[in-house]
Amino acid sequence: MISSPIKVNQRYARIVWIVLLLLCFGTGTLQAKPIKLRSFSKIGGDFTLIDMNGKSVQLSDFNKKIVILYFGYTFCPDICPNTLFVMADVLKQLGESARNLQILYITLDPERDTEKRLLDYLSIFDDRIIGLRGEKKATLKIAKKYVIRYRKKFLDADGTYVINHTSYAFLIDRKGIIRYLYPYKTTPGLILETIYKLLAESS
Repeated sequence: MISSPIKVNQRYARIVWIVLLLLCFGTGTLQAKPIKLRSFSKIGGDFTLIDMNGKSVQLSDFNKKIVILYFGYTFCPDICPNTLFVMADVLKQLGESARNLQILYITLDPERDTEKRLLDYLSIFDDRIIGLRGEKKATLKIAKKYVIRYRKKFLDADGTYVINHTSYAFLIDRKGIIRYLYPYKTTPGLILETIYKLLAESS
C-alpha cells in the first residue's frame, strides 16, 4: 500500500512542527513532571559505623541536616566514582546551602576499604563527604535495612574481585526518613531540586 503525497506531507509537517517546538521551548516544557517527595518509612533507619577518622558515628548524629546516603566501594571502576562526581557537583552548586546537607558513603568492602583509604579516596571528590565502614556483619545488616544487595565477583584465581551492588542513593530528611531514591545517573539538577524542596518543607 502506497501513502498518498498529502498524507506524507502532513506527517512531515507535523514532525517539523514538533522539532520547532523543542528548539524554541526545550524538552522540559513538554515532559517536565513535578518532583514528589515520599516517605519510605518501611526501609532504612538508624545505624552505627566508624568514620574515616576512627570515630563512632550514627545516622541520627546528622538530624540537623539533610542526608544523602550512598553504598559503594573505593575499588569500584565506574558507577561509584561517577556518582561521587555528581555528589561533589551538587555540593558545589549548593554554595552556602551545602551546610544543610551531609553526604555519607558506606563502603561495602570493609576488607580493603580502610579508614585511611576512604579518607584519601573521598578527598578526590569533596572532603565534605564522610566515609563510613564497619565489620562485614554490621555492613550486611545495614545494607539489608536499606534493601541494598551486593556480592563479590571474582575475576581470577588470585582472588581479585569486584562487587556488584545496588546503585541507588537515598535522600533522608531530618527525622531520619527516606524521602527520595536516586537511581544511577540521576542528574545534579534533579538532586538539587529534591534538596531545595525538602529544605523548604522543613524550614
